[in-house]
Amino acid sequence: MSHHDEGLSFTQVPTGTIVAFAINSKDIPPGWLLCDGGTIPPQYQGLIQALGQSTTPNLCGRTLIGAGQGANGTQSDGLDPQFPTNMDGSPGYTGGEWVHKLTADELAVHAHTIHGGDFGYHGRSFEGDDDNDCPFETHPDHPLGGTDGAGKDVPHNTMQPYYTVNYIIYAGPGDAR
Repeated sequence: MSHHDEGLSFTQVPTGTIVAFAINSKDIPPGWLLCDGGTIPPQYQGLIQALGQSTTPNLCGRTLIGAGQGANGTQSDGLDPQFPTNMDGSPGYTGGEWVHKLTADELAVHAHTIHGGDFGYHGRSFEGDDDNDCPFETHPDHPLGGTDGAGKDVPHNTMQPYYTVNYIIYAGPGDAR
């Protein structure tokens, strides 16, 4: 299995190989298909059988992640990866979110207590981030109260820094038709 076209050479590439392609999608070499969920042409029966479907994987707006459990089964923080429990280690599962809105359960447990030097200070405001900007010295043994919740409850982007590419899949040499 070998293909040569305009200086590009592909030799012994297994059917189903997916690669990042930084060139415009209209310049995809013969034998390769854009991973955009499009219909696989009928001459590529080997790819259809290998994937178990008649469409290419739709990788538009997605990144790839290795299938299966990591070597030691845990992340650097000691936790198990948060993959869906139905993942059996086979290729083809999808996941992730474009935007994620944190829930109360996902926020770090925390509270803010305001401390003061004496309970006799009424009508004071709190500004700044150290004793030089406070209306009185802070003393942890005299709690005055706490802060209200802060935030705007807006979903936020959690996408890693990126460089966009087209993913292409090797469809094979094609059946003689």
